[in-house]
Amino acid sequence: MGAAFTSLPLKEYFSSEGFWSYFLNVVGHVHFFLPGVFDGRVVNANLWTLPWEFYCYFFMSIFIASSLLYSRIVLSVLFAILTTTLIFASFYFDYAKTAVQLGGPALVYYFITGMMFHVWRDKLIFHEGMFLASALICYPLMMYTNTVFIYPIFLTYITVFIGLFPFPQFRLLKTGDYSYGLYLYGYPVTQALVIWFPFLKSSLALAAVCAVTGASLFAAMSWHLVEKHCLKLKRFISPKSAKISETMHSKAFRSSDVSDDHDLGPSALGESRQS
Repeated sequence: MGAAFTSLPLKEYFSSEGFWSYFLNVVGHVHFFLPGVFDGRVVNANLWTLPWEFYCYFFMSIFIASSLLYSRIVLSVLFAILTTTLIFASFYFDYAKTAVQLGGPALVYYFITGMMFHVWRDKLIFHEGMFLASALICYPLMMYTNTVFIYPIFLTYITVFIGLFPFPQFRLLKTGDYSYGLYLYGYPVTQALVIWFPFLKSSLALAAVCAVTGASLFAAMSWHLVEKHCLKLKRFISPKSAKISETMHSKAFRSSDVSDDHDLGPSALGESRQS
């Protein structure tokens, strides 16, 4: 995309320092610009999360390699100590205090909170009443700047509840996991469309439709050509983790001994769901 939109001669573009330094995004060192691309504007603002995603997966790798991920009692004790420490630091030292956007360290903690939900998934109850209670507790807490480490448990429950709720399903969406691709490619695709078709600037609705369509195509290619194949490499690092991926994406792995796509559906929050 950069080669297609740069205002520089291709030889100069590919030999420039800015082009090569952009690859540092791979290791979490964020670079937002490419030489001459998009008239010098940010290529992909969504890359700001990369360093913190790197830390999320780094800690996850440690949990997997050390088998802590499979010792939920020890992991829960460590999580409780971490949570207590962060709440104390937030109230007494204004750590991670924010009125607008959560900082990176808080995002890593939220990721770990989601991991804890997965670890205890067989004990959690999937219930509309608990969802409503979580929402009523979470919303006012989000209005305060020192509660960023108090409401994540409620926010995570809300997120998981919505994600597992049996909404009508579309066959096309079940062919792959396109969520991250939509997030990752949405910004540059939108930039490209606005440059190609300037009239989109005057129609937010039309621009949104075109951007979602274009980003969806990139997301599908990313999943089928890159992401699902990378997930298969887990079998060489951690068979247990690979089994989780196979369960979640059975069609991608084409494994005959893996249960269907619904194995991590509503029942994953416990068989005790109440009607």
